[in-house]
Amino acid sequence: MEKRIERAKQQWQRIQRTKRALPYLLYTLGPSDVPCHPQWDGVVLPVDDPWWETHFPPNSDECKCVVRQISKYEYQKLLASGRAKTKV
Repeated sequence: MEKRIERAKQQWQRIQRTKRALPYLLYTLGPSDVPCHPQWDGVVLPVDDPWWETHFPPNSDECKCVVRQISKYEYQKLLASGRAKTKV
């Protein structure tokens, strides 16, 4: 778990550096037979949304969920397709 937390910290630093070009984060489930946080799958929020302060993965020892940083264009495509959750 400690390695995953360290990787998450490094990822967060990269996200902060590139948030002008990629201002949104998409929460997705990781590879697992039993998803640990299915209720958050597809959540797309701005990088600076306070929700990420408590939901940025990993969220437990078993959590394999990931976030992917996306552009405004990709965000708009996800919204148009109905695949993005913008309210949690």
